Amino acid sequence: MFCFAQETNLENTAMEKKPGKNTVYFELLGNAGLYSMNYERMIIAKNKWSLWGRAGYALWDFYWPDKLFSSRNIFPVELNCLYGKRGHRLESGLGCTFVFDILDTYFTGVDYYHSFYFRLGYRFQLTKGLMIRTAPLFLLSKNYQKDISPLNPINGRIQMGIISVGVLF
Repeated sequence: MFCFAQETNLENTAMEKKPGKNTVYFELLGNAGLYSMNYERMIIAKNKWSLWGRAGYALWDFYWPDKLFSSRNIFPVELNCLYGKRGHRLESGLGCTFVFDILDTYFTGVDYYHSFYFRLGYRFQLTKGLMIRTAPLFLLSKNYQKDISPLNPINGRIQMGIISVGVLF
């Protein structure tokens, strides 16, 4: 009986230490501009290295004098590589942000463009629970001439410094 209880306790301890593979987080001043909500999933992990895939969404609404309404739907996607242990990790990421602008209330026009980004920063995450990350974000390229947002980056320059807070489960 004692051996069975001890074995069960060891199994529960091992299950508790198994790292989470999913992250949901809010990002401020990142790939989507002002903000985005994101989901991230671990693809592979080996020793101190792990590879994660990310998808997010943000919506900006604009009201213009010459148009009734304009809406910007933003979809950041990214591959992130993490290196480190015990909560402290170096993070690098390469991503693309897809933007669809609906130009008025009657959906008579849609503009589309995308831009590529690179990040190198710090992430704090334990096996489960709180996740915080911060990094400068570099714009690699864009395929549009003008941007209706106040955030109009220049190719190859730091666009902004991001901060993300979320939960790993």
